Formats: sequence, C-alpha cells, structure tokens
Amino acid sequence: MSLLFFSNIAGPSRLPLQVSVAACHRAASARFYATEAQEPQEPLAAEQSEQSEQSAPVDELSALTLDPSKPATKSGLEKRGGKVFYRDWLRYEGEQFRVPQKGQKAKWLGGNVPYPSNPSFRPPPPLSNHIQDQVFADLQRGQSVPELSVKYNISKARVEAIQKLKEIETEYKRRSVPLQTAFLEGMEPLLGVRTPINPRTKQHDPALARELDLAHEAHPSTAAERLEEQRFDAGIGEEGAFGQRTRESTKPSIERTVWEFMDEESALLEKETQGQKTQEKRQRRKERETRA
Repeated sequence: MSLLFFSNIAGPSRLPLQVSVAACHRAASARFYATEAQEPQEPLAAEQSEQSEQSAPVDELSALTLDPSKPATKSGLEKRGGKVFYRDWLRYEGEQFRVPQKGQKAKWLGGNVPYPSNPSFRPPPPLSNHIQDQVFADLQRGQSVPELSVKYNISKARVEAIQKLKEIETEYKRRSVPLQTAFLEGMEPLLGVRTPINPRTKQHDPALARELDLAHEAHPSTAAERLEEQRFDAGIGEEGAFGQRTRESTKPSIERTVWEFMDEESALLEKETQGQKTQEKRQRRKERETRA
C-alpha cells in the first residue's frame, strides 16, 4: 500500500513542496475489482517477494505515479482469475481518459455509447445554447410553437421546454443571479454540441447549418420522437415523454414549482386553499364512516 508524505513549513517559505513515495513493509493484497466485490485471493508469490522501496522525493506532483509497482502483464491478469484490477486498467485502457483535450468530445468507455451496459441508449447531442436563444427570440416575436417546431426540426415539447428554461434564465438575470456560462461553454464541446457559426468568421454559416440539420434528421431518436409526438397529438397510446397537457393547468406538479415564479402572497394563499380542500375531504370521509 502506497503512502504519500507531504513536508512543508507553515507560512511563507521558499522550500519547494517535497513529495515522497514509500511502500509498506507488509505486502497488501489488492481488492480493487472492476466489476465484482469479492473476498481477495491469496497474494501472489511475486508480490510476497517484493522488498520495501526507499523514499524517493520528486519535484512536482505530475512526476508522481499512481502505483510504484511494475505494470501488470497478461500472464499476471490470468493468475488473478481473469479479473481486471483498477490499477492495471489505468495503465492501459484508462490512459486515454486521463487528460482531456480542449475542444475534444468526451470519450465514452463503450465507444459511442455512454453506458456500456445499455448499448441501445444512444442519445443525440443536446441543442446548443445558440439555437435555444434563437428559438426563444422567435417566441418573443410572436411565432407559435408549431411553427418553430417545423422551422428548427424539433418537437413541440422541446420548444416548450426551451421556453420554460429561457424564462428561468431571464428571471435570474432580472434578479442579478449569476449564471454558470463558463460551465455551459465547457460542457457543450464535451457533449458534441455544434453550432452553425463559422469559427473563423464568427458568423452564421448556411452550409454548416444544413449539415447539422441533416445529422439531426439522420439520428434514430429524431424519428422516434416525431412518431411519439404524432401519436400523442392523435390521442393514441400513453402519455409518453410529452405528458398530458390537459392536466398541466389543473394538477400541481414538481415542474410547476420549479420554473414558475410566484410572489409570496400568492404562494401562501394557494397553500392555504389546498389545505382547506384537504380538510374538507377528510371531514366528508369521517361523516360517511359514521353513517355507515
């Protein structure tokens, strides 16, 4: 088991940070399984014969390795019963995930699938903040949700979700609440979000916009979402991902409490009204029980 010792003097000091690595005299059996958590097997003979190493200070933290032991070989993995240890995985397959590159899409463990155990889940890239701003601006100009659904080739439910999200953003700006714009700009490239803006001219590129529209149309989730929305509009099947719009204005929901901003008096009045209705229902129930 590796131990880290940090030596530094409290307060201002010109002495560099000294990091040293020391190995325990006792060989510990590793129990870092990637998929299963079982009792550790007997230590290997090679591990038992290793001697403790001397402390070796380094100048920078980047020079400190995760594990001072030798890299695992294929035969070593076979001796461990076919189980891949986390330290060994870091040295080989996990090395490509260690340092992300700026502007590069995130690398999934399952290739193009974010969850290796669920290969059927292939989500499309989310809409960029640039497109969301355009959709909300068109809504402010008076265009309807169905018109924007056709214009941007997205479902009506997604247009409504953008409207709610941008209303929250507008309210936050009115209240001078800081927005995490830096986090947004950093996450969009990792999620594969693309915008129809030419990086060289910083202007709208019709060819790039057409390319993005074709990629969105070719994604399997686009046709599935459109079919589900058509079935919902026709009253076929269950509510699905679009909900039952006829109940949104009558039944309180979590979504309503999240995105709607009500003044304190209205909120207290609504809560008091709901409490009175609940009390009346309990009273009527007791009366029926006494009559029975």
